[in-house]
Amino acid sequence: MFGFNFSIFHVSIGTAAMFAAIEPLFTYLLAVLVGQEAWRANRLLSILLALVGIVLVIFARETFGVTYWVSLLLVLLTPIIWAVNNIITKDIVTRHSPIVMTAVSFVLSSLVLAPALSPNYIPTVLHMGLSLWLALIYCILSTIFGFSIWYWSLRHLPPSTVAVSMYLIPVISVGAGRFFLNEPMPLMK
Repeated sequence: MFGFNFSIFHVSIGTAAMFAAIEPLFTYLLAVLVGQEAWRANRLLSILLALVGIVLVIFARETFGVTYWVSLLLVLLTPIIWAVNNIITKDIVTRHSPIVMTAVSFVLSSLVLAPALSPNYIPTVLHMGLSLWLALIYCILSTIFGFSIWYWSLRHLPPSTVAVSMYLIPVISVGAGRFFLNEPMPLMK
């Protein structure tokens, strides 16, 4: 997520989300490679057809320059990591519940991020206003809910089928970027 989070400072959220939508392709190719799914030309064709939107977004770029292209490359790291995660967790989630998987993800990611916290992190959190606490609670609950559904789906469906649900993210992100952040919504998006 570092690549994605960094990139949205230099490209719109809609563009980053569209570019990150390449994740189902990576998941499908990795799933075939490790034997979790059989090769099906029609599956690959449908995923590639959905990627046409990414090509259109790239050619409708908002700005020129190295920063834009570096940001897109950083965005590309996100779906690659997600695809690897899907393949690894497909086998793990058959042995553990989705809630356990979500809890482990929370704990491990917190431990990894802990060294990056500022020394005044705890006092800052303790003095947050009500609106920030509500936003934090919303983020935590929606993450637990979303990841639990994701892991449950990985338990019962092929990885590429679950990954294709990622195609909803650009649609929602472009709409939310327009509605909440007043980002432009050109025809190419």
